[in-house]
Amino acid sequence: MKEIVKELIQTTLKEMDVKTELDLDSLIEKPKDYKNGDFAFPCFSLAKDLKKAPQQIATELRENMGNPPEEFQEIQVAGPYINFYLNRKTLAKKIFSKKNKKEKSKETILIEFPSPNTNKPLHLGHLRNMAIGESVSKIIESQGKKVIRANLNNDRGTHICKSMLAYKTWGNNKTPNGQKQKSDHFVGDYYVKFAQEAKKKPDLEFAAQDMLQKWEEGDKETIELWKKMNGWALKGFQETYKKFGIKINKEYFESEIYSHGKEIIKKGLRK
Repeated sequence: MKEIVKELIQTTLKEMDVKTELDLDSLIEKPKDYKNGDFAFPCFSLAKDLKKAPQQIATELRENMGNPPEEFQEIQVAGPYINFYLNRKTLAKKIFSKKNKKEKSKETILIEFPSPNTNKPLHLGHLRNMAIGESVSKIIESQGKKVIRANLNNDRGTHICKSMLAYKTWGNNKTPNGQKQKSDHFVGDYYVKFAQEAKKKPDLEFAAQDMLQKWEEGDKETIELWKKMNGWALKGFQETYKKFGIKINKEYFESEIYSHGKEIIKKGLRK
């Protein structure tokens, strides 16, 4: 895009019969604030040869440019600067156009998203991560590279045990189907229930930590409850991914890798 700005300036200066040699590569700027455009060209370097104020040069140069090329939404004069604003719709079309598609590359890129916790449903933050993750994945794929969409599920820890403990205490063997409720929302309600009850009974926080210790020790009853509630949460997540067209290539689970991580930390402590 900078090359297009450069070419537009060079062509306009030639049409105006300005013969001053300029190092446009170094002169064209990228403003820090988008309000000042995506690119900016300061006209100070032309003032000496043209014997005019930079502001006047900027105005004349812009007038001679005519209508902006399709790549630009608008081109404005701001004092001695000419500011170029990209047309993002046109830019997006160019990125994904068939002509712009590169040959297949051997490079593989891993994009991790949205990586939720299994104690509550996906929320607006996850939706944001899904939108960004999928957009970045498609842009990279359009350049001929292979993308692996990876999802790390945080499915163990005290926060997971809080929803488990609440269900064990107040769930009365209810199920999402029985309640006619989306399964991850069903699990999330018990996480909220725990938070509400813990305000009245602070000891519940210690009880959740005790449940985590039982999980780590492989207690059969705790593991069975964990599998049941995790299954509900993950089922609800999959329904949401399908609705938004998200296809995960590789699922990771913290429960399967935490012990290895724990050993790395212990090793670090010993050192």
